Amino acid sequence: MTWNVTYKELLARWMEDPEFREEYTKLAAGSEVRLARIMAGLTQQELAERIGTKQSSVSRLECGRQEPGMEMLRKIAWALGCELRVRLVPRKSDLE
Repeated sequence: MTWNVTYKELLARWMEDPEFREEYTKLAAGSEVRLARIMAGLTQQELAERIGTKQSSVSRLECGRQEPGMEMLRKIAWALGCELRVRLVPRKSDLE
């Protein structure tokens, strides 16, 4: 059996489900933090110390079990030497 659908199309379909979208968003934020932390050459423990939290909190954030608030993201961005940007974009369903 072959599927004739791209990942982008499949993701768009899945994103129509509010529960999936919420979980995907948590995971995406965590993935960005993980990548920035690795690029900065820090361990989870080192990042945790810089932002005044525990290593387990950083771990939960990176794997999507905990959604970061804006204040946490500001601290993380500062600790990693990054710039924090937030965008609001129309949902695809609102454009159709």
